[in-house]
Amino acid sequence: MASINIMNALIAICLALCGLSLGQDQNSQECLTAKPCICSGTRVICKSRQLRSIPEGIPLQTTSLDLSYNQLVTLNISQLSRLTDLQELLLHENRLKEVPPWQALPSSLIRLSLHHNKITSIPSQNVTKRLSLQYLFLSSNKISYIGPNAFANLTSVQSLKLSRNRLTSIPVQALSQLTSLKKLDLTKNWINAVVSPLKSLKSVAILKLSKNKIHTISNNALWEMSNLRELYLDNNNLTFVATLWFIGDGNLHKLYLNNNRISKIEKGPSFDWRTVLLLGDLNLAQNELSYIHKDTFAHLLTLQSLNLGNNQIYHVEDGAFSDLSSLSVLDLRNNALSSILEGTRSAFEGLKKLVLLRLDGNGIPWIAANAFSGLKSVKSLNLSANIVAYIEENAFLEANELQFLYLNTTHLLCNCDLNWLPRWIKKKEEDTEGFKSNIHAVCLHPKPVERRSIFNLSSSEFVCDKNDYKPEITTHPQGHKVLLGKNVTLHCVVRQRNSTIKVNWTKNNKPLEGADITSHAQTSDGKMVTYSSELHLVSVTNKDSGNYQCVATNYFTPVQSKIAQITVLVFPRIKEKPSDTFVKGGETFELRCEADGSPEPQVSWQKDGGSNFPAASEKRIYYSPERKVYVIRNAQPEDTGEYICSAANDAGSVNSSAFVTVLKAPHVVHPIRSEVVVTVGDNAVLQCFVTGAPGPTVTWFKSGRVVKRSSRIMFAEAGQVLVITEVKEDDGDKYSCEASNSEGTLKQSTELYVEPEKCTSVGTTEKTNKSKYVKYDKKTFLGIIVVVVVSCIVVTSMVWLFIQYNTLSCGKKASPRRRPQHVSHFEPELCDEANAKAFEHEGISYIPLKSSSSSSTQNSRESPRSTATFITSSESAQGPCMNLVSSSENASGSEEKSSTGDNVSSENSLKGSHSSLTSSYPSDACLSSYQQVVTSAQIHVSDSDSEKHRPCNIRKKSETEDPGEGDGQKSLGFPRHYHEHTTLLQRPLRTNDDNVSLPDDANKDVCVTVYPLAEADTSCVTDSLGCSET
Repeated sequence: MASINIMNALIAICLALCGLSLGQDQNSQECLTAKPCICSGTRVICKSRQLRSIPEGIPLQTTSLDLSYNQLVTLNISQLSRLTDLQELLLHENRLKEVPPWQALPSSLIRLSLHHNKITSIPSQNVTKRLSLQYLFLSSNKISYIGPNAFANLTSVQSLKLSRNRLTSIPVQALSQLTSLKKLDLTKNWINAVVSPLKSLKSVAILKLSKNKIHTISNNALWEMSNLRELYLDNNNLTFVATLWFIGDGNLHKLYLNNNRISKIEKGPSFDWRTVLLLGDLNLAQNELSYIHKDTFAHLLTLQSLNLGNNQIYHVEDGAFSDLSSLSVLDLRNNALSSILEGTRSAFEGLKKLVLLRLDGNGIPWIAANAFSGLKSVKSLNLSANIVAYIEENAFLEANELQFLYLNTTHLLCNCDLNWLPRWIKKKEEDTEGFKSNIHAVCLHPKPVERRSIFNLSSSEFVCDKNDYKPEITTHPQGHKVLLGKNVTLHCVVRQRNSTIKVNWTKNNKPLEGADITSHAQTSDGKMVTYSSELHLVSVTNKDSGNYQCVATNYFTPVQSKIAQITVLVFPRIKEKPSDTFVKGGETFELRCEADGSPEPQVSWQKDGGSNFPAASEKRIYYSPERKVYVIRNAQPEDTGEYICSAANDAGSVNSSAFVTVLKAPHVVHPIRSEVVVTVGDNAVLQCFVTGAPGPTVTWFKSGRVVKRSSRIMFAEAGQVLVITEVKEDDGDKYSCEASNSEGTLKQSTELYVEPEKCTSVGTTEKTNKSKYVKYDKKTFLGIIVVVVVSCIVVTSMVWLFIQYNTLSCGKKASPRRRPQHVSHFEPELCDEANAKAFEHEGISYIPLKSSSSSSTQNSRESPRSTATFITSSESAQGPCMNLVSSSENASGSEEKSSTGDNVSSENSLKGSHSSLTSSYPSDACLSSYQQVVTSAQIHVSDSDSEKHRPCNIRKKSETEDPGEGDGQKSLGFPRHYHEHTTLLQRPLRTNDDNVSLPDDANKDVCVTVYPLAEADTSCVTDSLGCSET
């Protein structure tokens, strides 16, 4: 059974081989007709046949067709479409002027080569079928234009080569249709800027933009290319690199920026190398970098290779490479790092995994003992092309893994301090074969061993020398920040024994030409010479900013000082201020603000003075360095506001602002009411609240006619509110508001219904379209008003007469009832320190209630007669048997107010007014019981000359005289007990009565009239005092 199975298998194999042979023979037979092509299986080779067209008779089973290196100008599409199994089509090195229609290509085609033709453009095409094309080569043509739909439906393309063409920009819209694209080669085109965002090319892993003319990359051009692993920007015209470029490119592994003109690496407070945490290879060779700061390469924790060769680097700050814990290759060749190995600290701290270090071509003269400390893993160290003169002992002590040392120098100082080096090299040769072969070390000093290799010297020939061959800088120059136009001086002190030295100055590692330098030397103990050198910078300008060093040189070796950085401060100035902008929604607008100063000011933007910046948070803003503007795409309503540009440097800051308005058609804020109902005579308010940008103009219409302002029609809120006062019947109608601006027009309508007054009295009855109602005429309405007013006056007069009658009858009635009532101390209103004091005479206190004091002088002057009221009381008399009546008279009538105890009030009179305070007292029995005495005095103050010279007739009223009589003056009653008392006032009195005495400093402008209370008046007291009638 097994033998039968084996036999069947052999037969099957034989049949398959025979079938294949027959197929090949069939294809070969068919290929004979496709002369002059050669067939190899399913591959047809028509290469270099001087063909001008596609040969006839190509087998249908062909999978690969090579038509390269011919003279094809056009293609016979029908010949290609019949090759349904075709997978590879090679048409390079021909004279084709256009690409074939993708629709005509076989769906099975995978590789299409069209490079080195004369294609000038790739127009948009309409492709309906799905192609399998994966590799499309269009390099070395003359393509300058690619249509937006040039690659429509080519969704399987993974590699596209467009190098060596004439494209001036990246055709983002066309390329975005290649949804499977992984490799895009645009090398050696005419692209000068990368402006449009490439985030739509999300599948691209390798992007080559080398050898273009790119000088500008917009901030957001490379954002969010999440699959990008390799980016080639070498051989362009970039002057800086910004870490802001790489936001969202978290998978970037290789970044090639070599062969540009990059002089600085810009990092923002929020954007640094952490945007590309997986970066492993960074090439910055052949640029114009000069200074490596401590944080220049911070956070590049995964970086493995860093190439900084062929720059102008003259200083590396301590710890500049401390974050590069994964770095294995560091290339610093051909820079100006002559002092990098002289410091007390190693510049390579933290490079625990470094394997290769290149320092060749840096002019290094001195290698300190700790120069390579921490490089425990280094295997290759290149120090060739330097002028190494001195290598301190144990300089390579920690480099235990070192296998290759490249050293080529003829300047060695071969004294006893160098005796260790040949022994160390010999030992390394034993451990690593060939280690010595890369070392060429020749002595220059002392004379006996000059030009001899260290390997040819015995230990005894390394003689100690008392001469100090290396100058020592004891005072290093210090950096300064100096204002523009000021002077600054740098000092440098150098010591040298038994040698003549020369001190020069450099700026940014270049010798200073024509500088103002003063130097002098001083010798001590006959051998040690101290050299002092001063560099004078007078009236500094921006050009004087830089890094300065003094260089001490003897016949043996130069020594450089530490760097002194001079910064010339110039207050920032905004050269180009932002301007107000109007932009339509969805369009692009720019924020332009350019400033100068020294150091170069940092320009920042704020919106509405806060931290909310919608365009930034939504990633719609990018910076165009070549134009120095911020560009905001797809303007939104929330972008409207004030944008503040701030330019700041160490000298200060300056601001400028502009307002951006995103235009928007009017739209409703609150919908208008469909109807408004008001009553005749009321006010109607119609509201039409809208908004827009610019602010819309609102126009009101009534039945299609424009509503105009009148005595009854007003507009408010920029016309959005229509007010109709005293609405009439014919105001009822259809009203519409029309809001319009440059972006559009909005209309709303409402119906105003006017209802009749809700009254049912005598009048006329009318019919309207709504209801029946009674309408008063004008005369009837006015008559009603007159009747109401007269009635009110009559009622008020009767009430007043009743009150007046009760008051006047007080002196004729007495009440025998006595009800004790507590009376609080009266607190006077003190308006003047001189006139508001209480004063006392013979047990009577005189307290001004209100007077025309100094604080009210103006009021006194305006009134021809002012009145001040005083109340006098005995301090011992605090009884409740008192009722005070304050009265005020003026041209329009009089009014009385009664109060008890602590509710005493008084007023200043106005022009023509007359104020007084009247006290009513109980009977003698009541007075003897409570001993409360209150008298009132009336003071008349006049500012007019006629009043000042009027004689003041003061008399004492007789007991029998009627208290209501006498010169039109109101009586002020005094108890009988005080008829003989002399009245004393702070403001003196003018009088001809001997019974009234005046102080010596009497002011003759004040008159006081005192009326004693008649005997008959003492028996009247109101019921509220609690005294009964007698």
